[in-house]
Amino acid sequence: MATGITFRNAKIEVSVDGGTTWVNISGQTNSLEVGGGDREIGTFFDAANDTPTLGAGKRNALELQTRVKYTETDSEAQGVLASAYENATEILYRYSPKGGASGDRLYTSDAGYVQSHPYPGQEVESGDPLRLEFTIMVGKLTKSVVA
Repeated sequence: MATGITFRNAKIEVSVDGGTTWVNISGQTNSLEVGGGDREIGTFFDAANDTPTLGAGKRNALELQTRVKYTETDSEAQGVLASAYENATEILYRYSPKGGASGDRLYTSDAGYVQSHPYPGQEVESGDPLRLEFTIMVGKLTKSVVA
């Protein structure tokens, strides 16, 4: 029996130069949730039938909700994502759930934008490291394998 794949060794990268260089943000990323992307489905009811005729429409944008550790290093996740947000810079996102070894599955986005950027803040009594959640909107993810 095969064991389950977890996200504990995921490799997560972003690019703000069209994919020429990729910044590995795995060491500062705590979670990734993929949402949105629902396909519009149209319906048409006619008088002769009790059920609708369906039509497939376009897919909505995907939302990549990414939680990262707050740092004050511009080349790490928070700095790169904050800069992309503040400057409306196109961003590419890719991740490999198993860790990015040759043959592992890889999901790569088309160009998108950082939609939301919460600035740092939390309860003062907490000893938890600061964390931020960014929402990155992309049109699609393309599935491939790591070369």
